Amino acid sequence: TSTQISRPFHLAIGYSGGVGDEFAYPDAHPRYQAQLVRRYYDHESSGLVGSGLIRLQEPGLDPRGGYVVVNGIDRTTESGSSFIARYSMLSLVHSFFGGGLPSTPNRIRQLPRLQILSPTLITELDDPDSIEVRWSSEWTRWDGKKYTQLYPDGFSESAAQLVYVPMVSKDNGKTWVSMMDGQPVTPGTIPWIDGVGPNPAQTRADAVAGDESYTWSTPPAEFPKGSYLIRIEGFRLDEALHYTQHMEKIYVNR
Repeated sequence: TSTQISRPFHLAIGYSGGVGDEFAYPDAHPRYQAQLVRRYYDHESSGLVGSGLIRLQEPGLDPRGGYVVVNGIDRTTESGSSFIARYSMLSLVHSFFGGGLPSTPNRIRQLPRLQILSPTLITELDDPDSIEVRWSSEWTRWDGKKYTQLYPDGFSESAAQLVYVPMVSKDNGKTWVSMMDGQPVTPGTIPWIDGVGPNPAQTRADAVAGDESYTWSTPPAEFPKGSYLIRIEGFRLDEALHYTQHMEKIYVNR
C-alpha cells in the first residue's frame, strides 16, 4: 500500500519546477501530448506522481499513441532490487490492461483467454486415427477475471479478427509442426503469405460463436505411442503485436 518515492514527477515540469525552452516554440518543435492515464502511487509530501501510466500522442488530426510506465520508486539500496523487478513487471502488465479500456484514445485491444478443452493429459486416446481438438476463447485475463475492475461486465472485442494456429511437438517443445499440414511452424509467429495474409494451410479463422475445434489427423505411422505437446495460438489479423496461447500434454496409446 505504500513505498518510498525518491523520484516523483508530473507532466510538463522539470526538476526545478519549470518547463524546457522548446515549449515556447511549438511550430519548430511540435508537442506530443502527454496524459496521465493511471496513477499507481502518489508522492504525499509534494502532491506529485510517484508511479503512473502515461499516454503519449503524436501531433496531427489522427494521432497515434503509445504508453509508458514511469516509476519513481526509490533506489535499489532503499527498495531492494527484488521489489523493483517485481513491481516493474506488475505495472507493465497492468498498463497493457489499463490501456485497453473501452472509449480510451489509442486503446490497446485486448486478447482473449485461450484454453484447450480437449484433449488433456487425462484424456484416454487409444489408437486414434484422428483427434478432435477443442478450445475456447473468453474475453478475460489469464485467471478468468476482468482485465481490470474498471472493465464493464460482458466486455468483448471482435472475435472476427482472431485467427488460430494449431500445432504439435513430438520432442517436448524443441520443434513444432502444424496440425493441419505437418509443416514446421514457429511459436509466436503467425504463418503468413505476402499478398494473401494468414497461410490458409496452417491457420483457422475464428468461428465467431461458441468453442473452436479442429479434427487432427493422427495416423499411427506419424504419431506412434507416446507423449505429445499440443498448442493453440491466437493472433489478430490486423495487428502483429501480441498473441494468446495455451498448451497441453497428451498421451497417445497404441
